[in-house]
Amino acid sequence: PGPGEAQRSHPVLLPGVLSEEDIGRVRALSESLSSREHRKHASSARWRTRYLHAGGAFREQLPDVLDKLISAAFAADAKAWGRARSAESRAMLHPRCIEHHLVSPGGSLPDPTHFDGGSLLTIDV
Repeated sequence: PGPGEAQRSHPVLLPGVLSEEDIGRVRALSESLSSREHRKHASSARWRTRYLHAGGAFREQLPDVLDKLISAAFAADAKAWGRARSAESRAMLHPRCIEHHLVSPGGSLPDPTHFDGGSLLTIDV
């Protein structure tokens, strides 16, 4: 879909995809990658991003969590869009980017029209 169609779509909520333990492990990986942290604006510490996919870190260190997220993507697609129906689609689906956003009070996306171009699905946990 193009940006307009994507922005008009409704989110699919899938509560409980990750356990508290899973989330703790993601946070621990994020902390281990803190030296590679990126700030959206040099003058602001209110929105920080850590790219957990860099160097294959997420795939190598949290393959079970990655599998849960990919399964959730397929569940959301099945509920709402039906674009990725086959086993071949599952084999081809892989994360383009896995980010951990650390947002402080007053932090927000710098661009209110932001969207994840180039992505079939965006998953927020």
